[in-house]
Amino acid sequence: GVRDFQRPYQGRVRVSCTIGKDRKEVYDFVSNSQNWARFMHAIQVENRGDSRLAILLGKPAGIDFESNVEITDQRSGEHIAWASAEQMLEHRGVVHFKPAPGSRGTEVSVALEYKAPAGPIARGLAALVGWSPEQVLRESLRHLKQLMEAGEIPTTAGQPSGARGIRGKAKRIMFREGPTEQ
Repeated sequence: GVRDFQRPYQGRVRVSCTIGKDRKEVYDFVSNSQNWARFMHAIQVENRGDSRLAILLGKPAGIDFESNVEITDQRSGEHIAWASAEQMLEHRGVVHFKPAPGSRGTEVSVALEYKAPAGPIARGLAALVGWSPEQVLRESLRHLKQLMEAGEIPTTAGQPSGARGIRGKAKRIMFREGPTEQ
């Protein structure tokens, strides 16, 4: 843990998924920052113009982390790279778009490096509440896949359910679900 403080970026995440759509179609959707709010999990994005974005983390939980980001490199249909300014939560990364094997769509992969404000302690707490960068990226890619392939992100929110008993209550707490109406 102590050696983490000596490296500029302590955390590294690599996540990928295959989306059953043409590479150009997926790239065009992802490269439009106005679409990010539709599939990004636990992240809000504000376009500040001129390849600059503000990424807001923690708003739903009442925590305010803002990260100013600039798109540093972009090649149509291939990749989008970004880097944050020097700030409390620094990060950089790249999203690659490659044809999936067997003509099964597009393989989207994200590589991210980040420096958490309190190093290993912050990473542990983020993982505990479900906000580790890997969890957020994995959920965001899953939402992107659902949105691109089905046109919506399926959810069970608002569907009726009966009394769940003690095991159901434990699962509700574990999965951070809101209280059920009875």
